[in-house]
Formats: sequence, structure tokens, C-alpha cells
Amino acid sequence: MATNPIIIPGNLNSIRVSATFPSNSKLNIALGYFSKTQIHSILSDFAKSLPTQLGHVISEEPYSIAEFDFHVVRTLPLANAWKTQWETSSILGSMIVRPDTSVMSDFQLTSAMLKGASGLDFSGVSAEIILKIVGIYYINSDLFSL
Repeated sequence: MATNPIIIPGNLNSIRVSATFPSNSKLNIALGYFSKTQIHSILSDFAKSLPTQLGHVISEEPYSIAEFDFHVVRTLPLANAWKTQWETSSILGSMIVRPDTSVMSDFQLTSAMLKGASGLDFSGVSAEIILKIVGIYYINSDLFSL
């Protein structure tokens, strides 16, 4: 009879989380600027399924349009720096997102842009603004091994 292997699941460390913008450091978001939710991301469309009569053909994509929602404390000066940014230009350049575990490497995006801001509740019950950033996340690097 096989024994149950003991797998230690590791740790999450929310203190590691950050977002940096190398070409515009005044927009960097360190731990103290995030609300409790911090970061939510959507990484999708890594491949397509092209239907055939008897199955499908897989077509991998070289990149994904990644979406990150940054939940930022609105009562800090950084929130106004972001407001000034969207009033000036929504183009951000490159972006690096550090996740909440040291086991997973950073996410590097290019051609990042500020798509929008939401969660602006001026009733005095929420202190966050949600910044939606989208950019190119390169995937399936084996495609270039011709």
C-alpha cells in the first residue's frame, strides 16, 4: 500500500506584493499603498482551439493581453499621482508585478496602459480606487524555437 506523500504547501506573503513602472517611478505601488485586496489579475488566451470535423487544432499565442487591477488606497498622495497620469497620458510603458510568493517569478509586461479607474465611492465608506492596467505578457516562448 502506497503511503500518503506529505507535501508542504508553502506560504503566501502579502508583504512581497508590489507594482513598479521603470519609466515612471512616481507611479510605483508599494505595499503600504494597497488596500486589503491588493492585486487581482486575469491572464488568458494562451492558446486557441480551432475546431475540425474530428477534434481541434491547437494554436498557441505568442502573447496575452494581461489585465491587472490594483486596489490602491485613495486617501494617499499616490492616488492623485495616478489621477494626474490619466489626465495626462494613459501610456505607462513597461510594468513589473511582484506576486505574494517567492516561488513564483515576477510578471513582466510591456506596452502597459491605464485602461480605467473604478471603485470611486465618495460616501466615506471605501478608501480605495481600483486601477485597471493592461499590457502585453509574452508567453509560449517555445514558438520562437524554429
